[in-house]
Amino acid sequence: SARDVTQNVENKTALATKEEEARLREQFIAVLGHDLRNPLAALQSGFRLLAKEDNLSERGQSLIDASHRTVDRMSGLINDLMDFARTRLGSGLSLQISDGSDLAAALEATVQEIRAAHPGLDITTRIDLPRDVSCDIGRICQLCSNLVANAVTHGEAGGLIEFEAESGEFGLSISVRNRGETMTEQVMQHLFEPFVREQARPSQEGLGLGLFISSEIAKAHEGKLHVTSEEGLTTFFLEVPRQR
Repeated sequence: SARDVTQNVENKTALATKEEEARLREQFIAVLGHDLRNPLAALQSGFRLLAKEDNLSERGQSLIDASHRTVDRMSGLINDLMDFARTRLGSGLSLQISDGSDLAAALEATVQEIRAAHPGLDITTRIDLPRDVSCDIGRICQLCSNLVANAVTHGEAGGLIEFEAESGEFGLSISVRNRGETMTEQVMQHLFEPFVREQARPSQEGLGLGLFISSEIAKAHEGKLHVTSEEGLTTFFLEVPRQR
């Protein structure tokens, strides 16, 4: 009937529209990954060449070091945008699951990188992973880096940051604890939403995607990320169940 023909045409049109939208989303993600990263790589290479110049002044070296840090920060922003685009526009975060046997060393290295960047901070670690837990080690380290960086930003100046990781029959458990201003219940309800920056400071850098992406990494592992904040003590907990 004419109605069936019309319905069929409408269905085909809707399907073509969805396919076109999917294609545009993939193109957008590809642009983020390629067209934004390439100029940064060129800048980084240029700065490396300049650093090898003879008779480079102390001020020149200082400017090059500052430029390296800026490029690294921009690269981090692009990575966050890529992950956000994948979760909201693409097929979700991709995982490269391994047996997790190298996780302990990778976590220690992740925390050490933040220690090196903030030598005045006291960051303690307790990593006890007697049982391997299948996971994407890179993504878990990304999550932990976001949590520790968040503690650095929002914790009290010179305060202690505690990082703990343990594994067992239950799976993997990680916590990051710091002292600072107690978060309200309302703030905690929206903490893992994109572009939300809890207690944002004028000097704070970033897009406010770190905790959102961390939560998405937890979900991709069928795990859960949650937070408590009481009497000036804020703790983020990650729980990843052992795959049966």
